[in-house]
Amino acid sequence: MSLRIFTPAWKVFWLGTALFINLVEIFPFDNLHVRPSFFYSYEFLKAAAFIGLGFEIPLAFWRFNSLNRGLVISLLSAAAIEGIQMFVMGHRLNVFELLLKGILMMFGFTLGLLRRHDERLSLFGFQVRLIAVRDANE
Repeated sequence: MSLRIFTPAWKVFWLGTALFINLVEIFPFDNLHVRPSFFYSYEFLKAAAFIGLGFEIPLAFWRFNSLNRGLVISLLSAAAIEGIQMFVMGHRLNVFELLLKGILMMFGFTLGLLRRHDERLSLFGFQVRLIAVRDANE
């Protein structure tokens, strides 16, 4: 099986993931009235979403082909998400969260970049060949 990368569909998927993360981050979560297992599951899924967002970047945009660019886009994306939170009541800029989100996105970016260079994605023994299709609009 094969999967085309750098397509408009990947860009839309990346944008959808970014919007989902922003929505989850904007709406406050009342952790005082839920079970700890639910709260920590929620936090784990948020962390996985940031890793996923970073993973999608090198597969959606052909120009992000080095770790330096990955670091820049990861920190800028994390800063944008934290910046949006400043305008929401009950949220404030937290440098620790900014760095953690940047690190999670950079980790995902590194994994995505490795898969991009291997031209192969493997999940639970299922192999997918990645086919690069450069978008002329970039």
